[in-house]
Amino acid sequence: MSDTVKGHILVIDDEDVIRSLLETILTAEGYTVTTTATKTKALQLMYEVHVDLMLLDKNLPDGSGLEVARENANREDGAEVIIITGYADTDSAIEAVEYGVHRYLQKPFDIDHLLIEVKGALEMRWLRRNLIDRTDALEVAVAQLRSSEKRFRELAEMLPGI
Repeated sequence: MSDTVKGHILVIDDEDVIRSLLETILTAEGYTVTTTATKTKALQLMYEVHVDLMLLDKNLPDGSGLEVARENANREDGAEVIIITGYADTDSAIEAVEYGVHRYLQKPFDIDHLLIEVKGALEMRWLRRNLIDRTDALEVAVAQLRSSEKRFRELAEMLPGI
């Protein structure tokens, strides 16, 4: 991933202090940051704004952050997700893994560690996106090759003695 392309991060946390802190730190690191405090607004923003990464609190005032992770997992171009929670438990961690969550971090978290995880998640997104793009291009090339091969066989059948 290019250092000039940092990515868009959606911070979803019901604590004003956490949202403000993360917005300040991530913006200083060169990321574009959008914040919200609710599951409802997060679900809305997922479809209105291109998001590369979500920093998602598990417990939100209007529902579980895991519901946001599940909805994200069902999207073709879903964002990477890092769950940040003060209420970690094994069942929700397993559920998070099922939704493709990149990391599951417990509050309080170390800012330096979080920044490493953010960078890793965004690199993973770039690699996945790049793999999808290259796979799509390969599928187009294979289809063109098959079409050319079919046309070659048709032409060969028309020529006597080959």
